[in-house]
Amino acid sequence: MKHALILLVLIASLIGCGTVPDAEALQALAQAGRIALTTSKAGDLPADRWPTDISSLDPKRVYIAKEGLYVVTSTFFVEERGLFVPRASDFVPQVGADPSYVAIGKGVFSYRIRG
Repeated sequence: MKHALILLVLIASLIGCGTVPDAEALQALAQAGRIALTTSKAGDLPADRWPTDISSLDPKRVYIAKEGLYVVTSTFFVEERGLFVPRASDFVPQVGADPSYVAIGKGVFSYRIRG
């Protein structure tokens, strides 16, 4: 029940950001993210190098960190939200950590950095 509530809140927050990827878009994002993680270095990924499956989400920013690919869909001061494709296939988010992650598809998480 608690996980369902968290997922519902997350989906509502994504709706507020205008980004509600369907299952097909999430699968495409996971695949595009894995490719980007193997072909790009850490740091910001320039918009002209965003695969269609990422640019179709209309991100504010896309960057690669040691833990994976971040697709930023909204920011507010130091807070950041979006979608995350982990580098490790066995990624398990820590409960109560910042950033926080919620699995929303196979190999795709939503995330929130509170700053």
